[in-house]
Amino acid sequence: MEDLYVVKQGCVIKKFDEQFLVTKGGIKIFSVPTYKVDKILLFGNQQITSQALALAFENNIDVLFLSTKGRLKGKVYPNISKNVYLRFAQYECWRDKERRLKLAKIFIKGKIVNQQNLLKRYKIYDERLEGLMLNVERAKDNEELLGIEGLASKYYFEDLKNIIPKDYNFDGRNRRPPKDEVNSLLSLTYTMVLNEIISQVERNGLDSYVGFLHSIKYGRQSLPLDLLEEFRQYFCDLFIIKLLNRKEITKLDFYFDEDGVFLKENSLKKYILKFNNEMEKVKPLIKNQISLLKNYFIRGEEYMPVVLK
Repeated sequence: MEDLYVVKQGCVIKKFDEQFLVTKGGIKIFSVPTYKVDKILLFGNQQITSQALALAFENNIDVLFLSTKGRLKGKVYPNISKNVYLRFAQYECWRDKERRLKLAKIFIKGKIVNQQNLLKRYKIYDERLEGLMLNVERAKDNEELLGIEGLASKYYFEDLKNIIPKDYNFDGRNRRPPKDEVNSLLSLTYTMVLNEIISQVERNGLDSYVGFLHSIKYGRQSLPLDLLEEFRQYFCDLFIIKLLNRKEITKLDFYFDEDGVFLKENSLKKYILKFNNEMEKVKPLIKNQISLLKNYFIRGEEYMPVVLK
C-alpha cells in the first residue's frame, strides 16, 4: 500500500465504485483502488467529496490536508484505537520522572549515534559528538538533554556542509522559513516523515501530545517529534543527500518568495514520487518503533532506537 498524493491545484477527489477518482475541471486525471491506498495527502487547493471521505473511513484510510509548501493544516481519521488502558500506561510512564528521563536519553543517544554513523559513511569523524554521548548519560533533566541535542546538531550540520554538493553553498540549518534549497528540502522531508509518524502514533492509540524528550506544550504533538529524532539522519538526511548527488533535484527545481525557498509544483510532484518510493521501506520501521514504545509503556520492556549502520 502507498500514499495517494494530490499536488496539482484545483482537483476534486470523488468516489467511483471502490476507487478514488481524481478529476480537474470534470476531466479524469487518474483513479486508484482503495486497497492500494494507505493515506491520502491533499496539497493546497483541493476538494474531496463526502462520499470519498466515507470510502476512506470504511477502509481505515487517513486524509491529511497540507499547504502547497507541505505544512500540515488538518487531518481526518477513521475511528482511532479504543485501547484506553494503553494511554493510561503512557501517562503513568510520563509521570514517572525516572522512566521519562530514561526514554528521553534513548531518543537523544539514538540521534547522536545516527549523526556519527552518517558522517562516517562519508569519512568524517567528529570527536565532539563522541564527547556529547558521555554528557547524555550524566544529564539530570530534559532541559539539559535538549541543550546537548542542540550542540550535537550544531556540530553535525557543520560537518554536513562537507557532504552537500558545493554549488548549493549550504551553510548550516535554518528554518521558518528555509532560506536556501537544502534547508527547504530538510524542512519538507522532516515534515513529511513527521506526518507519517503522527498517523501511525494515533492509529495505534497513543496520545501524540504526550512526549518524553519534547515537553508537553499546548497544541504540540510531542511524541511524534520524539520519534522523528531517530529518523532525521536514518532516512531524511540520507534521502536528501542522494537526491542532490544524483541530481534528481537541482537548483532549477526551486523558487524564492517572501516566505522562503520552496519546490515548484512540478518539482514537488517529482520529489513526492521519489519520497513515496523510499518511504515505503521506512514505514515498517516506524511501526516497529511504536510497538516497542507500547511495550515500554505497558510491560516495561527495553526500548531500542533505530540505528543507521
